[in-house]
Amino acid sequence: MAFISSYILEVEVPTHFVAKILLWLGSFISNYGWVIVIFTLMLKLLLLAPDIIQKVKSKKQQIKLMALKPALEKLERQYGRDKQLLMAKQQELYKKAGYNPAAGCLFMLLPLIVVIIAFTGFNAVVAYKTELSYVNVRTAYYSDFSEETNDNIINYQSIKAEFSEDVYNLIKTELQKDDSDETKLASLKGLSVEETALEAKADFASFKEKFAENYINGTEFQQIAQQKYDEVYNEAISSGKTEEEAVTIATEAKTSYTNEIKQQVKNEIDAVILQARKNVALKTFENNNSKFLWIHNIWVSDTHSAVVMTAEKYNSTMSNAKRPTVDVNEYNTVMAGVKEANLGYKIIGKTGWNGLYILVILAFLVSFGAQKLIQLTSAQAPTEMPSMKVMSIILPLISAVFVFFYSSAFGLYMVINSLFTSVSTIIINFILNKKYNVETTILSGTPEIEDKKISNRPAIKK
Repeated sequence: MAFISSYILEVEVPTHFVAKILLWLGSFISNYGWVIVIFTLMLKLLLLAPDIIQKVKSKKQQIKLMALKPALEKLERQYGRDKQLLMAKQQELYKKAGYNPAAGCLFMLLPLIVVIIAFTGFNAVVAYKTELSYVNVRTAYYSDFSEETNDNIINYQSIKAEFSEDVYNLIKTELQKDDSDETKLASLKGLSVEETALEAKADFASFKEKFAENYINGTEFQQIAQQKYDEVYNEAISSGKTEEEAVTIATEAKTSYTNEIKQQVKNEIDAVILQARKNVALKTFENNNSKFLWIHNIWVSDTHSAVVMTAEKYNSTMSNAKRPTVDVNEYNTVMAGVKEANLGYKIIGKTGWNGLYILVILAFLVSFGAQKLIQLTSAQAPTEMPSMKVMSIILPLISAVFVFFYSSAFGLYMVINSLFTSVSTIIINFILNKKYNVETTILSGTPEIEDKKISNRPAIKK
């Protein structure tokens, strides 16, 4: 008997090369949280060489500029009133000393370019995995529940315990029949899938009616119905009704009771199937491996956002990724069992929190702490400029806001990326400071720099 409206949707695989790499790694590593961690580390190791080159160039230019400081101050005193002449003299001095303020700028832009590319790639993966998850859940929701094929995703015994055994067994038998696939029915009957779906619904309504009729015509129910008839008949006679009137009243009571039970049987059939569909939808969603550590769904932000997207949020995500949207009512029906499970954390009286804001907090702390540590290890003279203090707060806030609004997947990438950058920068700065021996000079305030490798440096006289 065909009564379902299932069909398999093709989910288009993203073509973005970052997305392809993530999906390729996902074919070896089942949990996408670890996929993102490994991908981020691989990417940072790949970009480590350009980063070192940029920092070496920047360090050399910094040393040259510090060595030029007395000469620049002298030029400021001599030509300070003529800005154009001062700039010309400064450029002449820079040229003689081999100082180029723009050296290494190209390498400095590289991390920004990489983040933008990674962002678009992660968005493509988030949309793809979100759509794939829904399609898998939807397919399972509308599938037949053959115990042989779905034993690992549906517990028949738990359903059986909730409903009468005769209804359960009959429904299970019907669900296991081979003709439950609408596409196959359509091809056999020469009909469209839509026409077959309507026929399937009519078949199912007919099945419920037939089973309910068989149930109320059964010996067990007829005995109960007759008892109901006798009780009402005796009460009517006791109250002074004539036999004809008592028969009429008892017959009406029996008919009403029979119709009530008949409807209850139909409702019970619907309830069994609905519960089965909700169970299989929930299990399929949980099997999508979207959980990572404390985060229930890595494709949703690590915040109070619900583990399961609302239909509106889902369609917005699909629309932004130029993927097909879904019917809101059907989405809510398919995902009802998942939503009712109240997946997620219960905090401040609200259930369904996907995360605990840990990535948001880490994004701020790692970015803020990194700036402070890098300043301490860069051997640069400390500055009290208010703008720098403001930026040291604004930049971490921007990182936290990004992690707040976007998926945990991209948030995890940003945190690992910042952490790796911080550690590598501290190590590289330590090595460069030691190599160029500038730390003691900066701390003592002495302008002379001992660096035999730097040529064309203007002589500095005390």
